[in-house]
Amino acid sequence: KAHLSFAKYLDSLLESRITALASRNSCDDDTLWAKVIGTDKNCQDLLLGAMQEYGAALQQGTKNVYQALPRLLTLLFDFTALEIGSESFKDTVNNQEKANQLASGLVKSVAVHAFYTAMPQLISRITHRDVHTATVVRAILKRILTKFPAQAMWGLAWLRNSADKVRSKVGEDLFLGAEKNLRRLEHMKMHDLLV
Repeated sequence: KAHLSFAKYLDSLLESRITALASRNSCDDDTLWAKVIGTDKNCQDLLLGAMQEYGAALQQGTKNVYQALPRLLTLLFDFTALEIGSESFKDTVNNQEKANQLASGLVKSVAVHAFYTAMPQLISRITHRDVHTATVVRAILKRILTKFPAQAMWGLAWLRNSADKVRSKVGEDLFLGAEKNLRRLEHMKMHDLLV
């Protein structure tokens, strides 16, 4: 509970700082959020701290999964989607890499059934702008499909037959990876379900 409370506190500090810095500009909310997060190191530090604490809360158990995981994923997806074009924002690129490293560390340390609760959010970002974030999302979905093939295949099956070739390829790769894992674990009944 302490990790979740501290994460919420850091998150509220982040939102307050964004609001304070945003009052000087006149843009829509999303553009403003991206501009402030992309340029302010303190906001990035608060964001990474909140992500770390949300992750720690999830590692302790799944009691607060519906509060911690969606917010963690939202912070990750929004922050790593920022396009940084200038060399002067090298710190931002480094912090985006830190966010991806933090998320990839959580892939194995957070219970699979916790990630299952966020499947729609994960599927929506299967072709994320940032390659590393997309890789993390695919690893999570592959882990879900391996652990819960009978349940997860229904949410992921449409990817295989998607009209978008990229999504279709990702869907095929997910199923092939899960089939390979199930074969390795000798769960042939579940493997046959995915074929």
